[in-house]
Amino acid sequence: MKLKNPNKLIHENSPYLLQHAYNPVKWHAWDPSILKLAKKEHKPLLISIGYAACHWCHVMEEECFEDSEVAKVMNSKFINIKIDREEHPDIDHLYMNALQLMQNTGGWPLNIIALPDGRPFWGATYVRKNEWIQTLHQLSEIYVTQPQKVIEYADKLEKGLALFNLTETSTKSHLSIDAIKNAVYKWKQSWDTTYGGNNGAPKFIMPVHYTFLLSYAYHTNDTFVKTFIENTLTHISNGGIYDCLGGGFSRYSVDEQWHVPHFEKMLYDNAQLISLYAQAYNYFKNPDFIATCIETIEFTFTELNYNNTAFYASLDADSLNTENIKEEGAYYVWTKPELKQLLKEHYAVFKKAYNINKTGYWENNNYVLYKTESIKSVAQAFKLSAAETTTILKKCRTILYKERLKRNAPAIDTKILTGWNALMITALVEAYYGTENLQYLEKAKTVATFIITNLTNEKEQLIRSLKETKPILGYLEDYSLTIQGLLQLFEATGELSCLEQSEKYTNICMDEYYDTASGLFFFSSNEIPVVVQRTIEKSDNVIPASTSVMADNLEKLYVYTSKEHYRTIAIKMRAAMSSDAVSYPRSYANWMKVLLKQCCPAHEIVIIGKEAQETLMELKKIYLPNVIFAISKTNSTLPIFKNRYKEGKTLIYVCTNNSCNLPVESIEEALEKISK
Repeated sequence: MKLKNPNKLIHENSPYLLQHAYNPVKWHAWDPSILKLAKKEHKPLLISIGYAACHWCHVMEEECFEDSEVAKVMNSKFINIKIDREEHPDIDHLYMNALQLMQNTGGWPLNIIALPDGRPFWGATYVRKNEWIQTLHQLSEIYVTQPQKVIEYADKLEKGLALFNLTETSTKSHLSIDAIKNAVYKWKQSWDTTYGGNNGAPKFIMPVHYTFLLSYAYHTNDTFVKTFIENTLTHISNGGIYDCLGGGFSRYSVDEQWHVPHFEKMLYDNAQLISLYAQAYNYFKNPDFIATCIETIEFTFTELNYNNTAFYASLDADSLNTENIKEEGAYYVWTKPELKQLLKEHYAVFKKAYNINKTGYWENNNYVLYKTESIKSVAQAFKLSAAETTTILKKCRTILYKERLKRNAPAIDTKILTGWNALMITALVEAYYGTENLQYLEKAKTVATFIITNLTNEKEQLIRSLKETKPILGYLEDYSLTIQGLLQLFEATGELSCLEQSEKYTNICMDEYYDTASGLFFFSSNEIPVVVQRTIEKSDNVIPASTSVMADNLEKLYVYTSKEHYRTIAIKMRAAMSSDAVSYPRSYANWMKVLLKQCCPAHEIVIIGKEAQETLMELKKIYLPNVIFAISKTNSTLPIFKNRYKEGKTLIYVCTNNSCNLPVESIEEALEKISK
């Protein structure tokens, strides 16, 4: 049941919070002042965290939060807070860590019961109605009758949460390439060598894993890893997790074959996968990879486009089916009769190519389009040429895509998130190198300008999102990914404004986020009120750990500017994290990538002269993961270009640790120096 009179969430801008604005539950949006209300009323906090595209969040809302019986219990016994995890990832980190300590599990919706001061003492993900009511009665009873027991448990949990921020105290990292090889060797044991990815189900794509492993395979010439990556990326792009009609990837697959996705599409997944497939194309020269990259860009341009200047956050997993009932995946799946009617004489070819059979069947007479056969095998089955088969399948996909546009589309989460848009800057620059499509580079510049203009406040601090009632200060994720994107743009264009802006944001991080005790950076600004504790994001989620991205940024800034304090902090960060990374590479893949640069030959390539841009593009056709580029068409005062400009020439300097060889003028000579 939804109320005619809304609760306090009606004043928010987050699509996720607005979804709950007419629940009978008396929700509050997150604000530290709510803790004062809980203390005043002597009630525990009930904190429920989710996001707009989350299927199980919708299910729990329908079963519990729209139910008057449930609402009566929640309203009488708790102060209820609903949080969009994408607006407040700092609060989400804190309580997700708590849930992992309590139950060794995680996911959304994330439901936490906490003391009025915010310290948690119970947590769970999705809970059915009857169990939810029973649990709330029990927890309320314990809170009232045994308060000391609850406080003691919360105290212990708080101490456990503090351990998440502990790091190595050494200031030097003696990590060797052998240590990284041993870590990868152990990690290999959990890989699915048939379908790719990790063993078992569900399967998350985790682009951060394969970005590191690409670099690792390149440096170690590990053919097993190289084969594994190509096999994984092929199965992912052929699977139902990839939308072969409209482009773009769903968040994860519920099975081990990448067949049936959990249908929400997130900007952060797709941005990273654009980068990954562009890099993989450079490494493997597989034309399917660059095609996937281009199609995914077109998906973001078409379905997540905000005013041609930035990108929305996500598409929902659920949409209205033909009976006007919300159903997971309704927008994407097909029945046999539909396909026969639409594709007519081409149905048989399409059926074989996309498994309209037992293999491709999902449920309720629906099929998820899923490729397991090559064009060659499909062509042979129908005595067609590969070209004829490709043309037929393309025509079929166009017919189905146009038909799908007539359906009720999934809802869009219209938040404009800073860090996620920054990922698109990096993605578009990577795609520009792989395709030489100047439109991608220009779009990357547009997004960067949007962030600087619209997502930066009067104090030049980043804010988290454009769509916020009260602007939330950006998190380390926002800063690190924006700095990364700006450095990518500087590398691609040589425009000093990108470098200068990246330094401005870095200096804010140094002032507001740096933790001298750990040598790392807190996830949230020191200007944000602390609830329980400030977290340090050390391990990867689907997005790389913000601390690891920051360490890489600092190393690049040192190379470009010769400012020693950048390098000093980067070294401390690597030292703090090297032990954890090699012990648990699956959780610290981006740290492994950062550490790999320390153990393997790393180069700076300085290109200066009239043809600098063209020379860069030629070199970028080759996969060179441990190279930092700097280009300038004219003389420059930047330290990395000092005394290197020669009128009338385009010179290439191959350097290691700021020590450079004599300049060369040809790509071949430069590559020879790198190989040595």
